[in-house]
Amino acid sequence: MVKKSNIAYLGINSSYSHSMLAYGKLRAWCEAKGVTASWHEFSRTVKDFENGLLSEILEVQPCVVIATCYLFNIEAVIKALGMMKAVSPEIITVVGGPEFLGDNERFLRTNHFIDYCMRGDESSFEKVIKFVCKGNIQKKQIEGLCYLDESNNYIDNRCALFSGNADELPSLYSMNLFPKNKAFVQYETSRGCPNKCTFCTSSLSSSKLLLHSLERVRSDLKIIRESGVREIRMLDRTFNANKKRTIELLTMFINEFPELKFHLEIYPALIDDEICDVFRTAEKDQFHVEVGVQSLSNEILNACQRNFRVEKTVDGIKKLLDVDKFEIHADLLSGLPLQKLPDIFADVTELMELKVDEIQLEVLKVLAGTPIASNLPKGHAFNPLTPYQVLKTQYLSIRDLQIADDLSKIIDSFYNNSKLRRCFSEIMQISNNYLLKFCEFYRIYNNSMQKLAINKRFELLHNFLKENVGDINEKEYYFELIQFCWLAEAMAPEKYNLKVFKNETALFSNNDDILKIAGNGDDAIVKINNFISEKIADYTTIKINVNSNENPSRFCMFISDYNFFNNIENKDKSSNQKNCYIFRYLHGQRLHSITKIEI
Repeated sequence: MVKKSNIAYLGINSSYSHSMLAYGKLRAWCEAKGVTASWHEFSRTVKDFENGLLSEILEVQPCVVIATCYLFNIEAVIKALGMMKAVSPEIITVVGGPEFLGDNERFLRTNHFIDYCMRGDESSFEKVIKFVCKGNIQKKQIEGLCYLDESNNYIDNRCALFSGNADELPSLYSMNLFPKNKAFVQYETSRGCPNKCTFCTSSLSSSKLLLHSLERVRSDLKIIRESGVREIRMLDRTFNANKKRTIELLTMFINEFPELKFHLEIYPALIDDEICDVFRTAEKDQFHVEVGVQSLSNEILNACQRNFRVEKTVDGIKKLLDVDKFEIHADLLSGLPLQKLPDIFADVTELMELKVDEIQLEVLKVLAGTPIASNLPKGHAFNPLTPYQVLKTQYLSIRDLQIADDLSKIIDSFYNNSKLRRCFSEIMQISNNYLLKFCEFYRIYNNSMQKLAINKRFELLHNFLKENVGDINEKEYYFELIQFCWLAEAMAPEKYNLKVFKNETALFSNNDDILKIAGNGDDAIVKINNFISEKIADYTTIKINVNSNENPSRFCMFISDYNFFNNIENKDKSSNQKNCYIFRYLHGQRLHSITKIEI
């Protein structure tokens, strides 16, 4: 039994922290068009979608169940709707989203329990509701609707694309149709993308680049702020596509919404000094910037119709790094046309040399509706099932792409971990082939490629150095760098046979290198203060106070020929100077400070 005015929306997310805007957008559009109905939203994750979902949906007696499909959830959606249709075949099922931007005939013939696919955006969705719930419109009049007719013929009504002014799209925020119980809210100030990359669906989501006015953005952000949410993840595929507007939006975010944090997707080739000057006026970490690099080869980018010069991309990343106000996450792809395995390793190495904060390397996915899907390059083969990843190309074998996948896992485990980034990055740049060697080494010692505990990762780096020590000119520097980073993360000093002291007096009592410059006794500790260097890089310094009654501490001393406070790799020894690093740990669990004393 169904009720003609009841609509059920099934939102299956990748995780609990995520939510879909599609429900709010569809409902807001229909209500703005005067379509009345009773809406019911059912949110699940891909891991728990079977947990009571079927009975909950059937309890509201919907006449139609709607779901938005992405590559991460389409299998769960199909399974859920298949079960529901088996129990209640009279309920109409409608699916939409990026999964249906291509040819939908095969999907409909394979999944007979799906009645309709929608290609495109929400701009004709009120017609779907009128057809399903009211029966006063013919389905052949609904733009974007794809279905099999009574004679089993496939009918394709092209694509629904909104072409009006962006502010004419109703605001789901002003209509209170966005989730307020999540850590972040997704928001778009624009729709579409001016770029025409052959592997991307972003330019397919609109007939042109649609831009919300500053007034609309300001109004929506005020509502979001009042809801208590403090993090905004922008869905704009290229936030900085329009320079003037980018500066206006950034200025608004910084001056009017300083308590909100914004995650932005930026095309680095379009970054200039003027935009960076605006970024510099922001508070630290108000922004998190994701830069779409994909490849650092002009030839490969041209083959994908991604028409920006690599030189501009690198220059833009350097400018953003120089701002030093936020973390920078860089995206790369493997499996692109003309790409070879050395190209992938070269891209990762260059981004490590630039010192971006995070690198994400993903295999290319051949998405429905994209030009690359309809005109597959010579030699390309991809998985026909989700997640549609490239399996081989003309220049990348199956084995090559497996190595690229190993590299992706290693980058995430080592470089993207702030505890390991420095020593991993410096060691991998010793030689051009070290990154490839480490991929081979890591798989031998960790065949499952599961992420290891942090101490095991340190040990693997150390063991890798030992096996390749013949290739290293400054081998002591790299071994001691690992020790320094280990101690800086409050790992057990005993691993490197270093003693732990409960107070400063015990720390300095028997150390000849220190005492010879300051004399003996308690007075030596006072004199040692004169040798403490000022703050450098990310490390802090403190004055040693023998009479301090602060929280219980432990101390560890590490003496080296090298200056590890200098983030610029400096492996030169000084013949007459040593560096004494004093690591102070609170309660033995947490690093309080690192003090460097030059001897």
